Amino acid sequence: MAAFAQDAVIFEKAFAQASWTKPSFATMFTGLYPPNHGVRANGIFRLDDGEKTLAASLHEAGFDTGAFVGDCDEVPVVVLAVVVEGGAA
Repeated sequence: MAAFAQDAVIFEKAFAQASWTKPSFATMFTGLYPPNHGVRANGIFRLDDGEKTLAASLHEAGFDTGAFVGDCDEVPVVVLAVVVEGGAA
């Protein structure tokens, strides 16, 4: 852990656009604030199918994208996108 801490980055001032996971993820992956993307809390809120996400933009640019989801209650709203260049993980 000490070796990890030596190379770690500390963010003294980090801000989230919402106190809930879904709206924060939606903001990170669309660049929009919660009132603009419509995901205002966990639960029934979800991104509209037409919202452009970072993963979609990267996929259109030729990157392979995928997702790892840790909380099944959050599916299929917003998932953490992992970008892999060239299709090999």
